[in-house]
Amino acid sequence: MISSENEDWASAIIQNPNFTLANGGICNLTVRFSWSTQNLNRLVPWKMPGVGVHVLGIEPANYYVKGRAKQRERETLVVLEAGQLLSYELKLEISVK
Repeated sequence: MISSENEDWASAIIQNPNFTLANGGICNLTVRFSWSTQNLNRLVPWKMPGVGVHVLGIEPANYYVKGRAKQRERETLVVLEAGQLLSYELKLEISVK
């Protein structure tokens, strides 16, 4: 689920009420990933479903999934100059019950 906390922040929340721990126990796991939309306006999700193991990634990005060539074509490719720095503000909250 992706939600907007306010106009400057957005969040992705993943919840698994039957998360299996390494020791075989079961818990209710909630992960909330939040980011400032002021300078981080794209995230790229990816997943790897497997038998008994599933992976979900949500990664900050300055490109769309179709790659840099498509970004250049659209004139939306972000290019940093030598020595240029960008800062991003991210929050990760993990709840295990």
